[in-house]
Amino acid sequence: MSTKNSIEVNLPGQAAAVPQPPMLPGVPFNNPEEIGAELDLTRSYADMMPYFEFCLTQSMKTRDAMNCIEDIRVGAREEERIDVFPNPNPKAPILIFVHGGWWLKTTRKHWSYTAYGFVQHGYTVIVSDYT
Repeated sequence: MSTKNSIEVNLPGQAAAVPQPPMLPGVPFNNPEEIGAELDLTRSYADMMPYFEFCLTQSMKTRDAMNCIEDIRVGAREEERIDVFPNPNPKAPILIFVHGGWWLKTTRKHWSYTAYGFVQHGYTVIVSDYT
């Protein structure tokens, strides 16, 4: 007989339920597969295209309108690059924006638009890719 959070163990001549500890206290998932299904953003990818297009369009406008130092190599791999949106004040604090992207979708070029407001409020912004 199996209960929630238990596994079947076949012992000689009998089956016994052995309790499994919860994944994490307070987390409503029983196993890694449930977590994976919940966090699988590709299930809603069809709905995401208008957002990706919006981000890319706004980011191109931001790079055109602002002082932007693009494609600074920071590592050995081609994709290890950053774009810098400097504030005119050389002593401005620096904000580093590392985008999400499922390690599959988007690059820093989709997220340049995030620099606009921060530069206007006195920050130098670095938008990076990840590898």
